[in-house]
Amino acid sequence: TVSDYVEYTFFGEGVELWGSYGTSASVTIQIDGVNYTGAATVATGSGSGTWTPGTSTWALTGSNGSRLSITGLGLGVHTVRITISATVGGFTLGGINVITPIHSYANDVGLG
Repeated sequence: TVSDYVEYTFFGEGVELWGSYGTSASVTIQIDGVNYTGAATVATGSGSGTWTPGTSTWALTGSNGSRLSITGLGLGVHTVRITISATVGGFTLGGINVITPIHSYANDVGLG
């Protein structure tokens, strides 16, 4: 439903959002309480998607899923808010992946 939203707080430096939809959907993205106007990468299934930073809008069209990847937030606690702004056939947030740098410089970390 238009104006429905979900918020998720995470520790990391970026986030990937997975969405699926009926015919089309548009959602607005906020990071830490403000509209996110930075760069983002869109990857799609058999549908298509676009990111418009000026309006903080992720538009999805077609009949399959899309992924929006936002990086470079700076390592820390962030909150992402995804708000449905328009939809034909519904929108489902299928998943949220947190992007966090994990490094191990040892070949033998003692597992096993």
